Amino acid sequence: MKGRICGALAGIACAVPVAGSADLTVSFDQADPFGALNGAKMHSPYFPPHFATGTDGTALRFDGYSTWVTGEMDAQTGPVDIAVDVALASLPPAGTDLVSVGGVTLGLNRWGYVTATVTAQGRETALISPEPLDLHRWARVGVRVGDGLSLWVDGARARDAALAARPNTIGGAVEIGRDASAPLMHGVFPTGVLNGLLDRLSIGAAGEGAGAFAAPSASDPDLFIPPSRFAEDPDRPAYHPMPPAGWTNEPHALTRIGDRWHLFYQANPSGPWWDHMHWGQLMSDDLVTWTPAPPALTPSPGFDSEGIWVGDLITESNTASAVYTGVNGQWAGVGLATAEATAGPLRLRPAPANPVLPRTPLGYQDMRDPYILRDGDGWLMLIGSGTLARQTPELLTFRSEGLRDWRFTGPLDIGDVDRFGRFWELPKLLNFGEKWALFVTTVKPQTPARTQYWLGHWDGTHFAPDDPKPQLLDLFTTQLAHSFGEMGKGTYAALGVVPEEARTTEERLTAGWIHALGLPRVVTLCDDGVRLCQRPVAELSALFDASTGPQEIALTQDWQRLGPSDADLSAARITVALPDTDGPLELALRADPDLEERTVLRFFPDTGRVALDFSKASKTATSRRDTLWADIGPGPIELTLFIDNSITTVFTDTGDSFAFRSFPEGRDANHVFVRAAQADGTRVRYDARPFQDTDTPPSQ
Repeated sequence: MKGRICGALAGIACAVPVAGSADLTVSFDQADPFGALNGAKMHSPYFPPHFATGTDGTALRFDGYSTWVTGEMDAQTGPVDIAVDVALASLPPAGTDLVSVGGVTLGLNRWGYVTATVTAQGRETALISPEPLDLHRWARVGVRVGDGLSLWVDGARARDAALAARPNTIGGAVEIGRDASAPLMHGVFPTGVLNGLLDRLSIGAAGEGAGAFAAPSASDPDLFIPPSRFAEDPDRPAYHPMPPAGWTNEPHALTRIGDRWHLFYQANPSGPWWDHMHWGQLMSDDLVTWTPAPPALTPSPGFDSEGIWVGDLITESNTASAVYTGVNGQWAGVGLATAEATAGPLRLRPAPANPVLPRTPLGYQDMRDPYILRDGDGWLMLIGSGTLARQTPELLTFRSEGLRDWRFTGPLDIGDVDRFGRFWELPKLLNFGEKWALFVTTVKPQTPARTQYWLGHWDGTHFAPDDPKPQLLDLFTTQLAHSFGEMGKGTYAALGVVPEEARTTEERLTAGWIHALGLPRVVTLCDDGVRLCQRPVAELSALFDASTGPQEIALTQDWQRLGPSDADLSAARITVALPDTDGPLELALRADPDLEERTVLRFFPDTGRVALDFSKASKTATSRRDTLWADIGPGPIELTLFIDNSITTVFTDTGDSFAFRSFPEGRDANHVFVRAAQADGTRVRYDARPFQDTDTPPSQ
């Protein structure tokens, strides 16, 4: 058995019996991953274990929630050194143990500080490093247990303490990459698992000086998750801007620096549940092909100890400055962070004087999601909130000359508009040329959030809406929280998040990811000046096979398949022109050949109504079964549909758009059908182009 890759098959926890020794060395070499660790067991139930370039050969990639190693080692007496090379991909939501053995634990807390703990005779001695580890950089951390306790980082002694009690021996059960005492989130998700790489673990007799703890000389770590991890997942989008893994939510601060777009989003890179939010980061040169980058902002002890929420980014004088929401579990504040404005990944450094806004003003429920824009020579900040007494939504305004000292200037003056919900979040105020648009996302208990906007005029203090009733950016409110980046005067690139409604906690655990970012689009003021129009970015067209041209099909009362029977339209772009008929027209999307599973778009050309019917979207018991309704105007309509496994985005020739998710059970639910309730043989022109699966950038 020696030399076998333990756990090489997903779902297998296997043992590698090898000879034990007093000193333990684990190099994580792929051919012999656990060296002298007795009875080594790899826990990797959902995906094959991944090995990457390490500091000495290969290193083992721990995924943040489902990968860890256990084993045994012989007991040792006398002073002992424990050391390991580590590269962090993100911060562990509940802290993690890099290695624990015989009452000695070397680990990390939830803000990335190195910790060492010795427990003996019921007494505990603990140390913590003075500084956290940097993400995406190799470090060697260690502990020496002898007459006292010392903590080491990159060859330097970081902390010392006298032992409250000294262990007689060190040995027995070994746990690598997990704090087994960490709680399960929602009773399912392990929170104490490392998200990163480990290499060169050594446990042995203590030496002199820093020899065992010398800093590794390796180059930057390879923390990319290979695309093959999700190759067999029929629900994961193929060409949408997908974050690597874990929890994804609310994109924000879409910014172009030079010729490169930077997009940030709410992320728990450690697993598919909401916890310990980071600013995830994606980059693109064309808004179509996105490259993952290390998190731009991470929680730290203090006002943002429980998470970094949504914010905004501006660039001036080669400096990128972010304002962001930080939460400490009791209230929210606003922080400032800066970085050099570079085309490469941004690593924003929080200002020493944070928070720049410590508390919500009196009389308001809370505040979050700052958005900033120029105010003369200074800055105006909008923040989502709601009144405390009346429980009605509100936007708060603050002004500053230099981004650090903000003064509260009251609620935004927007007149007597319809105020849906208890709270507004994610505010934005954008100039579309002849009109300004004010965006909010609504929050109301037991009601799905929705992004709505008003068009009107802005004079620097007062926003005058053309109509007190807001409009919806997504027709069915199934895509929300759009982030906007200016492309030119009055023109913006935008994308939102399309959340899930159907997968269970267990399904998300197995998948390893949750939620999807929407398809990038261009947003402008429509020619009529009374609403916003959306269209897909032009560069998307290059992703699809152009070898087949437009085709025609005769409408009947029976379902007619678009394309040949063997066509796989699970990832495709389809354009179809629907005529003006007396009765409804229907498109069945993500349908199996027998139409037992299908999500149906139902158009009523005479009334201008459209329905999104999930009643037969999936055979799974947890699938949504409701039907959503919207208005698009009467008459014929041309649609452009982007189908990408579980996510479908639709654009109309009138400038409307919507996106939704569906999760059929069958792997053959990859067809599209059309029919008409009152068919007269009218021929419908369509163009179905499958996605061309070119080289996919790796996830991180």
